[in-house]
Amino acid sequence: MLFAIVAMAFTTVGCDQQPQKNYKKVERTAKGDTPFYANITVGDASQIDSLSYCYGLMNSFGVSKQLPGVKFDWELVYEGCEDAFYCDCKNNEQIQEAGKDWNEFLYNEYYARLSEKQQAANSDPENPVDPDSIDIFKDDAERQSYSYNFGLMVGAMTAQNRIPIQIHWLKEGMKEGIKENMDLKATEAQGFMNTYFMEVLPEKNLKKSQEWFADVEKNVAGVQKSESGLLYLIENPGDENRATEADLLKINFEWSFADGTVFETTSGREPIKTNLAGLFQGWQEAVSLVGKGGKITAWIPAELAFGPQGNRFALPNDAIKIQMELLDFYLNTPEANLERSQKWLAEIEASVEGVQKTESGLLYLIEREGDANNRPTAADKVKAHYEGTTSDGTKFDSSYDRGEPSEFPLNRVIAGWTEGLQLIGKGGKIILWIPAELAYGESSPSPNISANEALKFVVELEDVIKPEAAEQVAAPATK
Repeated sequence: MLFAIVAMAFTTVGCDQQPQKNYKKVERTAKGDTPFYANITVGDASQIDSLSYCYGLMNSFGVSKQLPGVKFDWELVYEGCEDAFYCDCKNNEQIQEAGKDWNEFLYNEYYARLSEKQQAANSDPENPVDPDSIDIFKDDAERQSYSYNFGLMVGAMTAQNRIPIQIHWLKEGMKEGIKENMDLKATEAQGFMNTYFMEVLPEKNLKKSQEWFADVEKNVAGVQKSESGLLYLIENPGDENRATEADLLKINFEWSFADGTVFETTSGREPIKTNLAGLFQGWQEAVSLVGKGGKITAWIPAELAFGPQGNRFALPNDAIKIQMELLDFYLNTPEANLERSQKWLAEIEASVEGVQKTESGLLYLIEREGDANNRPTAADKVKAHYEGTTSDGTKFDSSYDRGEPSEFPLNRVIAGWTEGLQLIGKGGKIILWIPAELAYGESSPSPNISANEALKFVVELEDVIKPEAAEQVAAPATK
């Protein structure tokens, strides 16, 4: 269930005074009293919201059971959680970093610290240490930072998972969950949550979806209905060809729900590549209704999506709207990919002015020679900015997008890189068209790179790091 994802959420250390702030407070997107997300409301003490109360209780209670020694400053966790409700979490870099920061701490620091403190607590049998007194944080500054950032992360997950929460009662529930003697037992709160997510919510969403579909069918001009119950509106039918299970699809899309919440979109980024099997049933049907270049909007009932059980992509009985442009598709077999790649490379060789070819089959165009006296060898490390694309122009990797160059040994990259970067010096720039046998061969390292696919890289060589230089940097100073 969704609440289990955030069950590691809130506990507290007692403090009567407001602590000095040792964390960076996020800037709220939404101004005023209205949260950014439609599923989050403020609430008040006039009428209890049982879902929010039980949800908060299970979160705070869960941390003490699942993460012994994590003594958050409860007020700061709550502050971070509430701040997240007023932010566009998906596009907020600080909130994204908060999640990464916590996960790195959890997996790289927490368990080692806990084990060390537990061993120390058990080292003297005559003077045992109360396990509940273990505190894994080094100091209050670290506690405050992780408390607030963890609150940001949990608030973001709650908001984006579209759980209807009242802030007031969420906080009251969290307060209850940290008591030694709770008025409401955790088993009772868990039972309420189970009933809500397994019975109440599916029924509500089914009714909402049915009303949504009735409205679309009545009011959207030109909408059609398939035998399966899929509603669709074709903006552009595309060509006469239709994708098959053996094809790789290249798609732009926007996925949203009945309340207008956009779950995912390719707007502002690269299209996705997938085969039909990677799409759920209703989406597959929508693809079958258009050809290459086609554009379609499909309203997909829950039974053609994720049904009454839901999953991490959708709540129980969620209907889904997909707006899709089928940019391209082609046969995705090693043999077909090799033939397509060879044809592409031949076209590059014939049409790109100044392109050269090595004995291995690597095509290259040097835009800047760089320092002829400082060229890398296969034994060197290089520091480079680069962008990688496939034959259809899909970008699969870019150091430019990350905002910093990458550094790696030149003998631990694909063969086309090892050969190509030795053709320029420090400060040089080169375009590489790499045949499959000098790239990843018959393997497929990612959904965007198929087996036997040729690749294009634009590379700027920022530095050459010789082995002896690297050793000098790493070696400790000597007297």
